[in-house]
Amino acid sequence: MRKQTASALAIILLVGSAIGAKSVYANYVSESQPVSVVKSISLTAGQGNQIYWKTDGYSSKGFKVTWSLNPGPTYPLRSGDQYHYFAEPGKNSDSLEAFSGNGTYYVRVCEYLGGKCGLYSNEVKMVLSGSDKKAEPIKNDDKVACTMEYNPVCGQKQVQCIKAPCNPVKQTYSNKCMLNAAKAEYLYAGECKKEDKARNLTVENNILSKKARDFEKRVGVLQAENKKLKAIIKDQQEEIADLKAQLENQ
Repeated sequence: MRKQTASALAIILLVGSAIGAKSVYANYVSESQPVSVVKSISLTAGQGNQIYWKTDGYSSKGFKVTWSLNPGPTYPLRSGDQYHYFAEPGKNSDSLEAFSGNGTYYVRVCEYLGGKCGLYSNEVKMVLSGSDKKAEPIKNDDKVACTMEYNPVCGQKQVQCIKAPCNPVKQTYSNKCMLNAAKAEYLYAGECKKEDKARNLTVENNILSKKARDFEKRVGVLQAENKKLKAIIKDQQEEIADLKAQLENQ
């Protein structure tokens, strides 16, 4: 009787564990992050402080409008950025304020994914007014806080050469925030193409080749100077030998 009771309890525990595991899995799936389904957002500046955008796709959580006196406004915000949030997927316009004074602002619209932005629109420059002061860009020397989201973009940075200007080197960044933090120039969405990587190797090889040629020239100069020093030392040794011979003959 005890064995039958123990067996029944074991079966109940196994079934309960299986149900609990399915429940945990279901919760995990339900808490997954929303996936971007927007292909593009085209932003234009209207009259006054108005902006309009067209969306190719459907943004279920709406849009974030970000603008700043500094280029590349983002969400989460940097110091000196401002935003409006619209939960309506069909929203396509907004009216902005000159929150830091009258002047030129940089504006972007992004697909909102809940806590962060997905795809960004193009950036537009527009003069905002309505304030009683003149705008002054905010210097943002703080480090930019970027998410670990992998939404690769290809960018390029200028190579610092010693004597001659070099072609910029293209590099894949994990997302656009990382590209902006590195102060690189945005080229296109996605990883850098193979031909770009090959071009980077060519640029790097040219730089190394130039350094090698400069080094060889320097070595040649040092060898010539060393040869001259050896000749001077030989002449001095011969003079010393002659002096010794003269002293011995006296």
